Amino acid sequence: ALLMVYQSFFIGGGPGSSWTFYPPLSVDGQPELSLDSMILGLHTVGIGS
Repeated sequence: ALLMVYQSFFIGGGPGSSWTFYPPLSVDGQPELSLDSMILGLHTVGIGS
């Protein structure tokens, strides 16, 4: 799970959110999977702990 969090920094230049890790609230959103990978990895780490 932590590997998913680390890999999100290398997909498409990293997650495009601020320090809050909220997904961008726009119609376009963020086309890369980096923010999705970061959020999924953090949820997986939380469930595993």
